[in-house]
Amino acid sequence: MDARGSRLYDCFLGLPPLAQVNEKLFGGKATYWQEIVDHPAYDEFWKKRSVWKFMTGVKCAVLNVGWMV
Repeated sequence: MDARGSRLYDCFLGLPPLAQVNEKLFGGKATYWQEIVDHPAYDEFWKKRSVWKFMTGVKCAVLNVGWMV
């Protein structure tokens, strides 16, 4: 790992527990992050967002990637 990668790794190691990141680092403003933290299991929150119900008839490999905005 180069020096930049080492600093980045140290940054991640210094984060608070993920359940506290929104409050401590973003002042509670990262609402999507908080929704993710509040729903760690595959519950109705995730079922409503599942793309698989729309993927009927797809024959190729699919990678679905999401990110907080």
